Amino acid sequence: IFVLFSIGFILIAVLVGFNLARILSKPISNLIESANEISKGNFEAKVSEVEQFDEIKVLISSYNKMIVEIENKQNQLIAKSNEDEEKRLFIEAILSLLTIGVISLDRNFNIIFYNQTANNIFKGTKELEQNKIFFSIFPEWSKVFDNFKKSKKVLENFQVEIPIKDDLRNFNVRIIKELKDEIINGYIVSIDDTTSFILA
Repeated sequence: IFVLFSIGFILIAVLVGFNLARILSKPISNLIESANEISKGNFEAKVSEVEQFDEIKVLISSYNKMIVEIENKQNQLIAKSNEDEEKRLFIEAILSLLTIGVISLDRNFNIIFYNQTANNIFKGTKELEQNKIFFSIFPEWSKVFDNFKKSKKVLENFQVEIPIKDDLRNFNVRIIKELKDEIINGYIVSIDDTTSFILA
């Protein structure tokens, strides 16, 4: 009788264990499926908190809150990215109307962007390209820029003569530092053809 009772108790324990494991494995499986959907960008794939153990419900509730926070952060980043792109297009549209060349450089003097005038002003003798090192195009200006970088000045202005297709042209070059928390974040270079003013 004792043996039969022990066997019966073990069978009941096994059945209860299997049932408990099934109950516990379902929300875990749901969490895994939800995580897979979230990784694909589907932030609606939250896990239901209904009919769960209190401990599991707390876990799922925290998980769903985390998903909402991630979605909000992503939406903020997308909104900021769209805003930055609109600003960039607006600035480029304004720059394209200017009659002087304007070039934006990062702190390492790589070209970020430039207006069409900056390319046209040299009539094909200087080819500007995004992400290209500025001094690979204007090596003769490297010393001026290096001294300006080391100085405390925010603005530098100098005159230069450049031969363009057998025509000696005079340019006024202005460099402005872009500062953030007193650290150089980049440079704005404006180039104006002043030949006609000098000849006059």
